[in-house]
Amino acid sequence: MLTSALAGQQDASERSEAAGWSWGRYLAPKRPPITPPDEEEAIGEIVALLDDQGFAPEVADREVPLRRCPYFDLAEQHPEVVCSVRRGLIAGALDDCSQARRDDHLVCRS
Repeated sequence: MLTSALAGQQDASERSEAAGWSWGRYLAPKRPPITPPDEEEAIGEIVALLDDQGFAPEVADREVPLRRCPYFDLAEQHPEVVCSVRRGLIAGALDDCSQARRDDHLVCRS
């Protein structure tokens, strides 16, 4: 019901991605600001987070294929909302991992 209501909004994708970003920041491991993870740690952390959320990720080189969408039925009906939440979740979780985000080494595919 909430997905349908949000999908009817003109800025549904932006709002969904922002909500996902906030959730990703909340779920990301907390560490002191002076000890950012290296690239391998960042990838491991995002893979663990996505696995905990039910996406069944794999690591293949610097790509992370998502073998499952826990919200597949909703995504088929409203991909502009559900897929935006996933993008935001990943971006939020990686927000403190500046090296992984800056160099765009991590690509998540569904």
